[in-house]
Amino acid sequence: PPLIIALTIPVSVTGTLLLMHFFNVSINSMSLGGLALGVGMMVDAGIVVLESINAAKEKNRNISLFEAACRGAEDVAAPLLASVLTSVVVFAPVIFLSGLAGALFRDLALSVSFALFFSLAASLTLIPMLAGIAPRIMNIKNSGTDSLMDRFYQGSDRVMGYLTALYISVMELSIAKGNRVILYGITALSAGFILMSVPER
Repeated sequence: PPLIIALTIPVSVTGTLLLMHFFNVSINSMSLGGLALGVGMMVDAGIVVLESINAAKEKNRNISLFEAACRGAEDVAAPLLASVLTSVVVFAPVIFLSGLAGALFRDLALSVSFALFFSLAASLTLIPMLAGIAPRIMNIKNSGTDSLMDRFYQGSDRVMGYLTALYISVMELSIAKGNRVILYGITALSAGFILMSVPER
């Protein structure tokens, strides 16, 4: 799965840079910041699609990998589109700003919007295609082999299982001690405000 997501990032970045060229967006600190933000969202969208494909295969093991990829991508297409449009709506008004603010943040808004567009396209097309031809994404292992990669995947699964169990136990403890957690949060927030109000010398 990490390899599948890694393969989609250069495609999305290349498309983003192409649109930046057409819209006369130069490569500067603002546009690179927007591109970095877009790459992070590409990874998020890819993980969502891969998890949906895996869930579709686990739900019905009689279907092929291709069918699982199609169903998984179809299940999350609408939420991903809504997520991308929400982010684009946030950045779109910045494009029409005038003056210094418009000059500063136009490149950031355009690069983020372009990166989000290509992340959505790659998540709904390239990732399902790669997942459909990669049995490893479905956690399918040959029962008769014990290769180095099999041991690596098994070890990775054990580590993730341990981290998941630790996260669940921490969340259960936090929920059980909700009042205390809220008190700690308020204390930390108050301490932050006090530190911020202290003048520098």
